[in-house]
Amino acid sequence: MGLIYLCYVSVLVWFHTDEEIEAAYLKFRKRLLGIWWRDRIRNDTVRERTGLRPLGLIIKERRLRWLGHILRMEDNRISKQAVNWNINNVKKKLGRPCKNWQDPIRHDLKDIGFA
Repeated sequence: MGLIYLCYVSVLVWFHTDEEIEAAYLKFRKRLLGIWWRDRIRNDTVRERTGLRPLGLIIKERRLRWLGHILRMEDNRISKQAVNWNINNVKKKLGRPCKNWQDPIRHDLKDIGFA
């Protein structure tokens, strides 16, 4: 599925919350089943018909699997160095800090009780 590719992107740019991701995923599932909004079928029924797990769980699982893969790499690999890289001596903009790839990972680890 095309949306599952999004879990490999460090930050989900197009969606802001898990609810928005799940809403888009549900919309695509309804389209696959040929359900229109006029049919007035509940979301729970659509989830039961497709038998698919929520996309938020799939994304968390794959993100943590990717982290485990990176952590098992040797220290001289570029991928592992990029994960541990911090930018210093750079003037930051005012306002809220930009999201980075570590924020969703920390949140996922907190959800499963590891952090």
